[in-house]
Amino acid sequence: MRTLNLLHLTHKNVDPDGFAGVVWGREIFGGSLHVDSPGIVVRRLIERFKISTSPTVKPDVLFIYDVNLRERVGLPEGVELKRYVIFDHHPKYEREFFEGSIKFFHKPRSALVLNLFDYSEKAGLHLSDDLLLIFAVALVTDTALLRTATGEELTYLGYFLKKRRLEEVFEIIMRGRLSRDILKRAEKMRMYN
Repeated sequence: MRTLNLLHLTHKNVDPDGFAGVVWGREIFGGSLHVDSPGIVVRRLIERFKISTSPTVKPDVLFIYDVNLRERVGLPEGVELKRYVIFDHHPKYEREFFEGSIKFFHKPRSALVLNLFDYSEKAGLHLSDDLLLIFAVALVTDTALLRTATGEELTYLGYFLKKRRLEEVFEIIMRGRLSRDILKRAEKMRMYN
C-alpha cells in the first residue's frame, strides 16, 4: 500500500497561529511543511526549534491551516490546490473553498490553536512540549499580547505552558524589545498617594 505524501501549509506571510497549525499537522499526520514568507516571530520559532520548512516531495494531499479564503493559501511553486483538508477558526469563510475540500474542520474562535488542542484532546493524542510552547506563542499573539484574551483563552494558555513561564513566550515574541518597552513605560509612570 502506497503512503500518501502530505504537505502542511498555511496562508501567505505566516503568523504564529498558522505556523502552529502546520507544525501540529506534521507532528500528528507526518509529511512535510511549507512556510511562505514567515514573519519575525515565526522565523524565531523556526530557528529555536530547528524546523525544516521546505517540502521534500510532490504532495498528494494538502493540509491547510488558518486560511478562510482560497486566494490566501501560501502554495509553494509548482503545487496546485486540488486535494486538500482545511482546519480553520475564522468566523467568515469562502464557502466554495471549504466545500471543495476533502474535509474541513471549522469552529469560530480567537485562535486556531484552541481548536487543534481540542481535536488532539478528543483523539487522545499527546502533544510535545515544544509544540505546546508554539501554541502558547500563537495564542498570545492572536490575542494582542493577551489584551483581548478571555478567561477561556487564559485557561488554554495554562494548558499550553504547563510548567513553563509566560516570560518565555514573551521573550520569543519580543526578543529584546520587552525590556526597552518596560523601561519606556516606567519612565512615564507617576506615583500618586
